[in-house]
Amino acid sequence: MLNSDSKSRFQGQVGQRLDLNITVIDFKQFDNFFGGKSATHTFEDACGNHYMWITGSQFWAEGLVKHIRGTVKEHKVIDNIQTTVLTRCAEVK
Repeated sequence: MLNSDSKSRFQGQVGQRLDLNITVIDFKQFDNFFGGKSATHTFEDACGNHYMWITGSQFWAEGLVKHIRGTVKEHKVIDNIQTTVLTRCAEVK
């Protein structure tokens, strides 16, 4: 069952590159299998859509606003919220 309060909807098609203005709404850092650090970032756009990105290369704190490009890896329901999972994200300067 989807969260009826959430405005989030899946964005793009798998493999599609998206250009997004997002706010980091959640950040969790963890130890990875290689002895380093990785992080899960959850983003939200101005329309209320949620995105998730797991990376070991960037560690962005909650509340930061970024302009990014990323590739849609999959669409997944997380905590009853439609979430677009991204890969290969990069900040657009």
